[in-house]
Amino acid sequence: MTADSLPTPVPAPGIPAGVPAASRVDMLATAAGPPHPLLLAPRTGDESPEAAEALRRWVAEAPAGRPRHRIELPILLRLYNVDLVWSPSRSAAFASEERFEPLREAITDFTNLEAELTEIEDAIAAAWPAYEVDLPYAYGFNDASFSVRDALLDRYSTVKSLQGRLARLTKQITHPAPQPPTLAGQIGERLRERLRIEEREEAADGELEVLSDHYDACGQRASDFMIARRENMLSWTIIVLLATETLLFAIDLLSNAGT
Repeated sequence: MTADSLPTPVPAPGIPAGVPAASRVDMLATAAGPPHPLLLAPRTGDESPEAAEALRRWVAEAPAGRPRHRIELPILLRLYNVDLVWSPSRSAAFASEERFEPLREAITDFTNLEAELTEIEDAIAAAWPAYEVDLPYAYGFNDASFSVRDALLDRYSTVKSLQGRLARLTKQITHPAPQPPTLAGQIGERLRERLRIEEREEAADGELEVLSDHYDACGQRASDFMIARRENMLSWTIIVLLATETLLFAIDLLSNAGT
């Protein structure tokens, strides 16, 4: 059998045409949501531009969600003889097989971090319309406002929960890169830079501070109103009791006078 008559290697299911047949797709577990597919293509040293383009197209075909801060997706990186294409939905890389494990570690960690930050950003964006409606309650509370007290409490709890989530995430974002540098650490650093993770974290923190201050004020006004309401009810109760006691005393006096 001549070389020309040899069968053409057929890619495994899920592997795009144009990349080595020995490639594989690993499904990386994520903290929330579906697994993250990572296409790992072993580097042979003679990769064609068409093969690299096939990886990029495979990643770009997945729904990537809306870009953040005009960030163009997918993200392309090249370092330590690794060609990486990343998006929130799937990733792909050309690398030697000994680099597959650090790649899996880096993509898993970063994808979870970016997904958590995106969820927080989306929740903040969803909170702004209610903030505009709730602005008068930070100034004062009255009987007409009493019906929204539970809703304000829910929004207060949501904002405080988001602040806690962001604070825990900030520890990961600001954690120093490992020394000496590792492939997983360098990939994570580059991806955080390209997707402006620190800038987005600072922006989210600023927005949450505004929301938190607002709902703190609403809570204080609602608390003041409830205290004043209870004091008012107590005052009226005392007045009624005193009036009743005075009336009974007057009746007793009149009864004794008639006798």
